[in-house]
This record gives sequence, structure tokens and C-alpha cells, in this order.
Amino acid sequence: MRNIASRLLCLLLLGLAQFLGVSVASASVVPDSSMVGPDTLVVAVAGSEPFVIRREGKPVRGISIDIWERVANHQNYVYRYQQFPSVGAAIDAASMGVVDVAVGPFTITEERCKLAHFTQPYFTSTIGILTRDDALSVWGIVQPFMDTTFLIGVISLIVVLFIVGNLIWWFERKEEEHLPQKYIQGIASGMWFAIVTFTTVGYGDIAPKTGAGRFLSAIWMIVAMVTASSLTAGIATAFTLFSLRQPEIDTPADLDGKRVAVLEGSTGERFARRYGARLVPVPSIAEAGAMLSDKSVVAITHDFSVLSYYSHQHHSLNLQLLHSGKLHEYYGFCTPLDDERNHAISLSLLRMLEDGSMRQILDDWNL
Repeated sequence: MRNIASRLLCLLLLGLAQFLGVSVASASVVPDSSMVGPDTLVVAVAGSEPFVIRREGKPVRGISIDIWERVANHQNYVYRYQQFPSVGAAIDAASMGVVDVAVGPFTITEERCKLAHFTQPYFTSTIGILTRDDALSVWGIVQPFMDTTFLIGVISLIVVLFIVGNLIWWFERKEEEHLPQKYIQGIASGMWFAIVTFTTVGYGDIAPKTGAGRFLSAIWMIVAMVTASSLTAGIATAFTLFSLRQPEIDTPADLDGKRVAVLEGSTGERFARRYGARLVPVPSIAEAGAMLSDKSVVAITHDFSVLSYYSHQHHSLNLQLLHSGKLHEYYGFCTPLDDERNHAISLSLLRMLEDGSMRQILDDWNL
């Protein structure tokens, strides 16, 4: 929880800036500036895209802005926007009466309702987990075949082939014309015989003639069948593991012990903390995305709709968005606790829900 003294200092500075005529941010005036008067509402704006989209030199826009402007039209409000750097700062401004209304994707929580009066919710969402969908590296392809059991099996097979090759050469070197008398060439030919027998190809270029050679070959044929079955099973297992490979973050439980970017004070922060993540607080989704891109963090936990919008805007980054299905959150606007306009704003929001205009705005933003 923020320190109360820090809140008061922040709001006093904001109030002083207004008194001196200094713009806290690029405030927009709606409608025309000539109509601004004593009854003009000061509307705090804060939040993440697509609910609040701010661009240098352009009017603020977004889902929350579209909904508020429809409400203001219903109630014939004259207002001007004042942008704030964070959701917390905007809610604090409303709680202290520095602004008349705070507009944005503000999650309605018990703690916040003690500070400000929240309206009827206008949007429901859940927590999402945004992570990288990295392309598989060469090591990622080879790794399943580096399993200890598989490697021991391959090495053991090579050793057995070497032993059988030696024995066949020793028993048959004087009887089989295809087996060279020199050791190196002879062992190579003996191992060739062992491999051909192992694979059941049977070229017939080398055939044992001695009793010992034939007995050894018979034993080797039986052993080879069992060995081939075991090796085939090992290779099949390696391919299965390759096809079933899981990303680093696949469920909320995978967040445990991982570095996860969160917006300070957000529901996503509480969600990540619940699952034992190592929290990395950031001021904005853009900064969180940059940290995810350079692998400073393994995931971002935040509102699913916000992360979905960010993912679509940065599709070249190969991001993967997971739906946690947990911690439903409800977005509303807020006013000072004793502000009578709150009821009228809630009625307008309910009217929009009932007449379909709310759904139309969300559809326009692909939500």
C-alpha cells in the first residue's frame, strides 16, 4: 500500500501545477475549449492500451474513452481530460477530489472502494500470462537424444559390435577370404559383419565357416534382435519427448521462482505473487514487453485483454498468450466518495449494457 504522506504530496503538487496553469500532461478539451467553464468536469485518464491510448500530439482514445464519451453525451457533461502517469495516481486524485471523475481500466477492489466511489462495472476480464514462443534451437532438437539412458544404450551397442567384430575376425580369419589378415582391416570387416547381422540385411559377403564362428553368429543374431528392439524403443521415446516438448511457461504453476514483470499495484501483481513468481515491477506494459523481448523476464501477468492487444500489436516478437481463467476482475470508473454524479454515470453504463451500445464499442475494438 502506498504511503499516505506520499499520496498527499503528489496530489498537492498536482494541485499546485493546476493553480499555476501548468499542464500535467497533454490535456484534451471536450468539446470546444471556449465552452470550458466552472461546470466543466476534470476527468483523470490513465491505464494501458487498448483501454487508454496516448500518442504525442494526438487526442487520447481507447475503449474507456469511447465509453466515457458516450456516458458524457447521455448526461450532457462538459469536461476536459487530464492525463495521469498511472492508474493509482488517477484513483488517488479522484479520492482526494483533485479531479471529478477518473476514467480508465480501473479494477474494482475492496481497498480501492474505501478510497473512491466506483461505478457500475463496464468490462469483465481475467488474468493473462504473456510469454515468449521461442523458435526451437539446434540444441533443442538434439537435446532429447542426449538423454543419459539413450546415450548409454548407443555406446553399449558400439562396444558390443566391436567385441563381436574382434571375435568373428579371430575365429574366421584363416577360413574366410573376405576377412583381411591385418588387425585393423580385419576388425573393420568383422564389425561390418556384426552390423549387417544386427540389421538383418545379410549381404552374404562374409559367412562364418568354423564351428566357433557359427555359434557366435547364432548367439549374436538372438542378442541383436533384443538389442534392436530396445534401441528402437529408445529412439521412439526420444521422438515422443521432442513432439511433446512444453514451453517454459505453460500453466500458472510454472511461474514459481521465475522473473515475472508486473504493473505495481495491479491484479496481475497479486496473481504472480500467489504463484511464487519473482516480481519485477514496471510502470507500463510497454516496458514490460521490452523486458520480455530481451529475456530479462520470462513472462508478464496482467489483464488478458491488455496483453492480447499488445501481442497483436507486436506479432513479430513471437509471443504466446495464456489464459489463466482465474481472478476475474471488473473495470469501472470512479469519483470522490461523496460525488452525486456517480449514480448517474452508473445508470448510463447500465443503459449502454442493455441497449447494446457497450457491446458495439467492444466489438469495434475486437474484444
